[in-house]
Parts: sequence; structure tokens; C-alpha cells
Amino acid sequence: MTRVAITAAAIAAVTLLASCGGGGGPEPEPPPQTFSKCDTSATENGDVAAAESGAGGLTGSESAPAPEGVLGWTMRYCSTGRDDSIVEVTGLLATPDGDAPEGGWPLIAFAHGTAGLGDQCAPSTSGIEKMLYLETFIGAGYAIVASDFAGLGTDGIPGFLIGESEGRSVLDSARAARGISGANIGPQTMIVGYSQGGHAALFAGELAPTYAPEIDVVAVAALAPPTDLTELTDVRFNEPNSFDTAAPLIASWVDYYGQDPSSLVTAQGAEVLDIVVNECTGRLPQAQGPVDDFLQASLLDIPEWAALLEENSTGQSAIAAPVFIAQGGRDKLVPLEVTRSAIPDLCAINDNLRYQEYDGVSHGNLRLAAADDMLQFLADGLAGQPSEVGADCASVN
Repeated sequence: MTRVAITAAAIAAVTLLASCGGGGGPEPEPPPQTFSKCDTSATENGDVAAAESGAGGLTGSESAPAPEGVLGWTMRYCSTGRDDSIVEVTGLLATPDGDAPEGGWPLIAFAHGTAGLGDQCAPSTSGIEKMLYLETFIGAGYAIVASDFAGLGTDGIPGFLIGESEGRSVLDSARAARGISGANIGPQTMIVGYSQGGHAALFAGELAPTYAPEIDVVAVAALAPPTDLTELTDVRFNEPNSFDTAAPLIASWVDYYGQDPSSLVTAQGAEVLDIVVNECTGRLPQAQGPVDDFLQASLLDIPEWAALLEENSTGQSAIAAPVFIAQGGRDKLVPLEVTRSAIPDLCAINDNLRYQEYDGVSHGNLRLAAADDMLQFLADGLAGQPSEVGADCASVN
């Protein structure tokens, strides 16, 4: 992986000079072919026909060990990066081991939770058996494709809470999965994500009509999703010992957008940025302490950073498919107040949205608490019928 160092010395130098991640959809396109590598010169955004090894193109797949009753593959595929460049992404595909229904297995494009920025953090390195909801989804008769997201396990730094990067990675994984021989993937796609992946799932749903209109998205489910990043920053990033949460976002956005962090982080904060690009999610000892030790200013107080927070908040456009959002009442990472305040704005452009709060449930425990509701919502979407899971927008506004 090519990494961009954000050293304390560099920050200090710049500072002195400046003195301061419906079932009746359209007919699916032919599946992508397999190519030896991504065409990094291709700029046709999502147009697999125009750019043979462009977005959605499969560059490689291999059979992978899987639990009994499951078939698995590792996969490498192409997606669209910054400025419409073509980048390679890794992921996993799993299907039930048996006869697929007529038309093929319904596909879940799953977006993983926060893993970290280091290559070793890519979920695919843990194998098929560690896929979240594997038994649940396979038992329901679904195939699952799980993207690592661009930059995680491949060149660059992952686009942490960068909606377009995550969303494209998810949609292109669904395209590429249909190119794996023997997987027998059907035309219907459900998009599911947890935590960071909930943010990715919502953005994938928003991007689908324009970026991947040939994908028949029948449902989008987001569990504990960061929604309004401006509000989340205000609530979470001003707390003591919170910089290990803010640092991955800052390091990622410095790389992806070319943001100058010199007016944002202190020399101590810059040291943490250099560390976090190679680490997995977890408590980072070097990032513990008062926020003023690491940040010179709030992201909200610097116009360029504030604009990016707004740009990467969900609700940029409507989602054509039904949407389910689940939120834990005791979630400290994505606080209830942040999600609750975002729902009216999301409902304003998504009248097919359903929302459910789970009293007393933490961020991690929501995965189990919301599982049954999520499965019912997906089944309703697959059947093309209105869901009664959670509350509708009229009830929550």
C-alpha cells in the first residue's frame, strides 16, 4: 500500500511559514468480464462497456475456505476513485451451497463497520467464516458480497466516512459478484451496512440511480449509521479521549481530498495521524487526553473541513428503494441524538423510510438486537411489498 506520511515535522514547518469512510426493476446488464488489472486510465464513470476493466470489472477471484453449507470466494475488482480514476478493491463473496432459486441467489451487498486504516485491517483477511451475519444471510437464502472498501488492503488510504468512495465500492462489488463463475447471482440486490458501513449503505443507495442504474436495488438497511457528520463532530469530537475517533477521519481526508491539516492539528496530533494510518480500530493510547492536545481548532471552525463534513453527510439525494435505519438507545459512538435529529431531513427526501430505536442497546449490541427486524425488512423489499418494520416517516416527524 502506498501511504502518505503526515509528519509532525511537516506540520511544524507549514505552521511556522503560515504563522499558525422495488422488485420490478430494470433488466440487468450483462455481467462484467474478468480482466488482469483495472484500467487506471479509464474515466467513464461506472461504464463497464466503455472501459472494459473500469468500474465493476472483476480482476480476479479464487475459491476460499468456507463453513459447511457455504461456498466462498475472494475477489478483486475495479471501482471509481477520486476524480473518476479507476482503483482496485478487494472483497469476499459467499453463497449457499446448493441449488439456487430460479434466476439466481438474491444478493446482499454488505458494508462493514469501522475496521481501521491499515491494510491488515481489511475484513477479507479474516476469511469467509468471520463475515458478519454470514449464518443469518445464508440461512435466509441470500448471497453476500462484502467489499473491503477502496484503499483497505490495496493502494492508498481508505476513504473513511467518504460517501462517494464507500458507496461506489459497495455498488461495484455487486457488479463484480455477478461476474464470478459458478456463483449464480440473481438480479435483485439488497444493500446492508453497520456503523461506518451504515453510512456506506445509505450513500450506495443514494448513488445507485445515477452511478449504477442497472442494479435492481430492492432494499437498503443501515444499522447505527453516522448520518449528519456535522452534528456528530459537534457531539463526539469535543470530548476528552475522542481523538482516536477523529484521527482516522482526518488522516483519510488529508489523503483523499488533499486537505492541509496544519491549521487543524497540533504537532502531537500530527504524530497520531502518522500512527493511525497503519492501525486497526481500537483504543489508541497515543490519542488519549484532552482534545486540545491534538486539535488547534474544531473541524467545524475551518470552512474547508466544515464543507466536507456537510458533503459527506447522508441525505445528499433520495434513495429509490425502501430504507430501514436502526439506532441503539445507548450508542456512545453514534449517539441517539445525532440519528434522531437527522431522521426528519432524511424523511423529507425519502418517504419510503422506516426507523426503529432500540432502548438500552449499545452500538455493538445493535447488530443482534436489530437482526430480526432487518431480515423482515429485507424480505419485504425482496417481495416488493410495503414493510411494517419500525415506524414510518409520518410517525417519527
